[in-house]
Parts: sequence; C-alpha cells; structure tokens
Amino acid sequence: GSDEFTAPAEKAELLEQSRGRIEGLFGVSLAVLGALGAEEPLPARIWLQLCGAQEAVHSAKEYIKGICEPELEERECYPKDMHCIFVGAESLFLKSLIQDTCADLCILDIGLLGIRGSAEAVVMARSHIQQFVKLFENKENLPSSQKESEVKREFKQFVEAHADNYTMDLLILPTSLKKELLTLTQGE
Repeated sequence: GSDEFTAPAEKAELLEQSRGRIEGLFGVSLAVLGALGAEEPLPARIWLQLCGAQEAVHSAKEYIKGICEPELEERECYPKDMHCIFVGAESLFLKSLIQDTCADLCILDIGLLGIRGSAEAVVMARSHIQQFVKLFENKENLPSSQKESEVKREFKQFVEAHADNYTMDLLILPTSLKKELLTLTQGE
C-alpha cells in the first residue's frame, strides 16, 4: 500500500537525514515530495509518500508524525546496569521498542532515554520501559524451571547471533526480563 500525507516544510532536512533509519526500521520506502519547487514563499508543508506493507506504512506514518510534530517529549530514567538492553545486541531491543510503539527513542545518557511522539506512543514506550525496570529490579525467575531454561536458551541464542561488547551483560539479566525482551523482538 501507499500513503501520502504532509509534514511541516522545515522538517524536510530532518526527514532526509532520517530516511535510511525510517526505511530500515519499518521496511518501507519514503519519498519527500513537493519540497522541490522553487516556490516563493516556501511552502509551509511538504508532501511525503510512504510505500510498503499496509501495517508498516501505518506505523512509519505514526513515527514520522511523532518526530515532525511531537505531542509529547519526555525523559525516562533507568538503572545504569540496564544500559545493555538499549545498546546491546546491535540495538535490536531498542529498534523493536520503536517499531512496537512508533515512539522515537534515543539514548541521551547512560541511564536516560529521550522519548517523543504522539501522546499514545510516548505513553506506550514509557510503560514498556517501566516494566523492564520493574522486572530488572525484582530479579524474578519464571514460575516453572522448564520455562526458565527455555527462555535462557532462546535469549542466549538471540544475543549471541548479534554479539557485541554487551553480550555478557545481557546474559546476566533476570529471566523474567529476558522473556519480556524476547516477546518484544518477536512482535506482539
């Protein structure tokens, strides 16, 4: 499917810079139209076109609207020892969180995330992150030991397939948190 919609003209450069990231995140192609005409005065809004699978186009549109005209911009703190979740495994957990919520997330500092987007996207992203923090701090194991070892094995395979400097830190996370992260990467 494809969708055309507008964005503020002053965001044209931001969108050009973010294009690769947006296309990679959502598996869509993005064209910035209508910013090319040498109209005087410059148009207030520009046309964008997204092409791809319908659901992907829908998510990408939400994300783009959120970075161009965010309804909310917030900061969320997390324990420094959880930093590996957002930067490890080739940032795949962070990418999944963005895909899942359509909020724009960026690491401002170790222990601090910036979140912007539509009100709904920001609220969703925050609740995911707060859930991670809760599981991290409770250090709970899973109810059955069989499930426990299954999750550990699956998580280990996942992070080792995307190994980096944070692999060890990821492997020592509580199992309940590993399960949550796996669920996120597998899509709802």
